[in-house]
Amino acid sequence: MKLRVLLLTALLGLLVSTTHAQTTRRVQAGQSLPNALTAAAAGDVIYVDAGNYGDITLTKRVTLIGMGYFGNGSSVLPGEATLGTVQFSTGSEGSIITGFVATTIRVGASTVTVATG
Repeated sequence: MKLRVLLLTALLGLLVSTTHAQTTRRVQAGQSLPNALTAAAAGDVIYVDAGNYGDITLTKRVTLIGMGYFGNGSSVLPGEATLGTVQFSTGSEGSIITGFVATTIRVGASTVTVATG
């Protein structure tokens, strides 16, 4: 009986230590999206306000939600979240990015989702 309790306690401890609660973050214009990606844990959701955020590299599974694509694709209009090059690297499998205008998308991971607003 004591062995069974010890095994169940050890299993519960393992489950608790490997579970991660999803965190929702927000990046506002003027803030660093790469810094938010570094601070994020796998599974986090990051909402991104309108603005230019440059190049980003995803190295873990995250969901990025931009303000949406409402322009003609050649200029930044109010309400657009724009990116330069988006690189999906190993570890970013399962990532989702939507609502952005991006210059270049490079995919080095499987099962990623890219969509407009």
